[in-house]
Amino acid sequence: GELNYEALHQLEYLDCVIQESIRLRTSFPFMLRICQTSYKIPGSDLVLEAGTTVMIPNNAIHLDPVNYPDPGLFIPSRFKDNHFKPSPTYLPFGAGPRICLAFKLVVLQLKVAVAKILLNYSVNLNMKTQLPVRYAPQFMIKSQ
Repeated sequence: GELNYEALHQLEYLDCVIQESIRLRTSFPFMLRICQTSYKIPGSDLVLEAGTTVMIPNNAIHLDPVNYPDPGLFIPSRFKDNHFKPSPTYLPFGAGPRICLAFKLVVLQLKVAVAKILLNYSVNLNMKTQLPVRYAPQFMIKSQ
């Protein structure tokens, strides 16, 4: 059929695949935020003073087995019925008032790209592909 917005919206499993792909290979490994008011960490003596820069480790959150059982496995069904809902354990586009303004456009572009590839090409794994894929340790993800 025709590839239009309604058709893309019905590809719910593709949403799951995209969310799981982004969880496993987050584009931005961390977010920086500045404390607006002093905050005492519950259960500790640590106080974050107003003006303190805090680094939120997206990769660590996304790969924590407390948040995602078998975190290294590709399991798209973890996101069934999620539809990119904000969550403290899923932060690929940020959160709150500083969430990426274009995240819905990004997801739509990913869906179009994947759907076009699958509709127009036969996709096979190259036998020379090394599994698991190794990534170069850089700020942005990049395969070696």
